[in-house]
Formats: sequence, C-alpha cells, structure tokens
Amino acid sequence: PKVDLTFQIRSPNKLMQWAIAQQIDFGIGITTMAHEAVQKEELCVVSGVCVLPPGHRFASRPHVHATDLHEQPFITFVKEGYMRQTLDHLFETLDVRPRRTAAVSNSYAACTLVLQAAGIAIVDPYTAMFFAPQGLVVKPFLPSVRYEFQLLWPRFKARSKLVQMLVSDLKDGINQYNEAYGLLDLHASDAAGPPSLARP
Repeated sequence: PKVDLTFQIRSPNKLMQWAIAQQIDFGIGITTMAHEAVQKEELCVVSGVCVLPPGHRFASRPHVHATDLHEQPFITFVKEGYMRQTLDHLFETLDVRPRRTAAVSNSYAACTLVLQAAGIAIVDPYTAMFFAPQGLVVKPFLPSVRYEFQLLWPRFKARSKLVQMLVSDLKDGINQYNEAYGLLDLHASDAAGPPSLARP
C-alpha cells in the first residue's frame, strides 16, 4: 500500500509540544523535559565528537580535549538545549572559555557553519559522519559527552503496525551503522571512551 511519510527537523522543545498534543506518531530527540502525555524510550547513547573545518590546526591530533577550545571560535547550541547546558557545565568546570561565534538549534546547522570556517563544534557522530565526505574533519572529543537519543511517544495515541515496523527498522539500522563505523553505543556498554570513527 502507498504510505505518506513526513519527516521534519525541529527543536526538542517543539517535538515535545507536538507529542504532548498527540500530533505526531513519534519523535527522536534529546531532552530532559517530561510530561505525563509523553512516554520516553531510550534509542541509543553515543559520544559527541569535535568537528573542524578542513585544514584546521587541530586536524592532525588524535583527539580534541575541551581545554583545547579555550578562546577558540566555537559554535554552540541555543540556551534551552540540553547539549548547551551539558557543554556549558563542562567548560565551567574546566575553566574553559571558548569564543562563541554562533548559536544553533541542531548538529546539522553546526556542521554547516563549521564547513564555512565559522568555528569548531561538538556534535553527534551521525550528523558529523554525514558531512565528512564534504571535507568536515571529525575527531573524538574528551572528556566524553553523551548524546542520549530518545524516542518520544505520544502516550495517548495508538501505535500503528506500520509505525512499529518503522521504529524496529530504525533501531536495526542504527545498530548496523554503529558497527560499520566503530561507534560505541554507551547504552550497551559503560565504556565511555571516544569513538574510533573508523570507515568501512
């Protein structure tokens, strides 16, 4: 049968609003927000990576440490985002003060700006590897920061068989991708070392 699928990239806050209103079949995001009308399910947990423009002086390093980012041009996330809070806390703890050049709502926008040499960013490895063929330099980041992707289910909306099949295929695809690219799912292992980012 013909199926009409609609995918939209929105902020976690917007996804939560839609899920609360029961207006979506499911969402994928990273958020600490909770609501009785939304059921959360952990999808995968991976380490964030540092992305650099081609030719950056950090490109030859095996990894990038948070302290390396002191006074470096840095693309951050919007203030209400979970990763913004996580990175701000890390920088404050280490007394690191990056020079923020832009604030974005997602990793895709951050990688786009990095390719334009607007700064360095810490993003999820899936988006980073999508941009790697365009010349984006991807490096493990220390200390490890966790990207905890969640499925956001509208609690009072029935899950169709098609939606369940789609999510099942999504989970299988993530596992296969992680294995192919050497990404460690921290949900399956507590070893929080940086990903190897190997190419098959």
